[in-house]
Amino acid sequence: MYTMADNNTLEDCLSYSSNVSDDLVKLWQYSRQDIIVITIIIPIILCLGVINNSAYLFVIFRVPTMRSATNICLAHLALADLLYLTVNSSVFFILKYAASPFMKNIDIMKSSPECFIFGFLKNVGYLSSIAIVTTVSFERYLAVCHPIKHLKIRGQRRTNTMVATCWVMALVLAFPTTLGTIGFIQKICVVWPEDYKDQFFSNISYCGPLSFNTETLTIPLTFVIWSFAMVSNVYMYIRIIHTMTKRRSANYMRGKDRKAQHSRNKVAQVLIINGVVFFFCQTPSILVDAILCYHRFNRVIEDDSFAILHYKNGSWFTHLPLLINAIVNPLIYAIINTQYRSAFIRAFRCKIGSNQPGDKNILAVSLSLNKSSSHDGRE
Repeated sequence: MYTMADNNTLEDCLSYSSNVSDDLVKLWQYSRQDIIVITIIIPIILCLGVINNSAYLFVIFRVPTMRSATNICLAHLALADLLYLTVNSSVFFILKYAASPFMKNIDIMKSSPECFIFGFLKNVGYLSSIAIVTTVSFERYLAVCHPIKHLKIRGQRRTNTMVATCWVMALVLAFPTTLGTIGFIQKICVVWPEDYKDQFFSNISYCGPLSFNTETLTIPLTFVIWSFAMVSNVYMYIRIIHTMTKRRSANYMRGKDRKAQHSRNKVAQVLIINGVVFFFCQTPSILVDAILCYHRFNRVIEDDSFAILHYKNGSWFTHLPLLINAIVNPLIYAIINTQYRSAFIRAFRCKIGSNQPGDKNILAVSLSLNKSSSHDGRE
């Protein structure tokens, strides 16, 4: 193998390239499992993700009483999930397979700007989702554990500022992480075994880091960001659960106060479950990156393009949870909380202004949901 410079001809590249063994060839072939996942499972996940997240955005747009601070943050989480899911599944899996159904790790991008743009979009979706989930947890933490303070600082302007901050942080952090991992086109020249020369390409291009050293420095950045967010969320979840348990054991609330408290607790429970699923789905990928970084620092894996690409490719055990994570949030809202289900029913009715008795009940439930978000209102 030989890394080809941009000014090298194919003949120059092949004159320095080395033969590849049959064992290495197997690492670059799509297995039957790969084909099933890419051609069947990932398209299904992509369709479900687009439908679920778009439906949630439609509910927020359609039902004014759903536009609480928490739900606005969740709407931006749906946008982040849509961005990550569509770019990652379509560009880095489906279109990559369509362009080269025999060899994996071959990207459809042919230049460094293309690598950076698509990698940047994917990382923005990934990092913004982490930031927004943490923001939602912080919002619930204040509403449940410090309700008086939350009432003083609540408002539409504050919500918009928090969401904008999440996106700005994602844009800033996505720049170095993209440059350090998949921001540059890499080219390799390979002499394949005789049986594969007609099937495999001699010059291979893929999106990678500027150098393997920059990747080794960038992966810890992502790990630190993810770890900080997870620890923060776990702390806030523990405090929220502890506060809700204490209030449940104290039987001093009556009537409307008890109902309002029950609604706030239900919303908090939904968000805690959503956060647990979120970090659980991301854990396998983070662990693989951490192991890769450790091996690189200790020179367990040398600077070999084949070995690095195969190790980074990992398995569907790391990729599928990340894709599934981008589709489950609206399902969690609808399955666990009856108020969200009522809002979905109301949103998809043909006549929002209907005077049927059932509509009045749904409106009452929606208003209750708005109150359950700690009285977050629009200014």
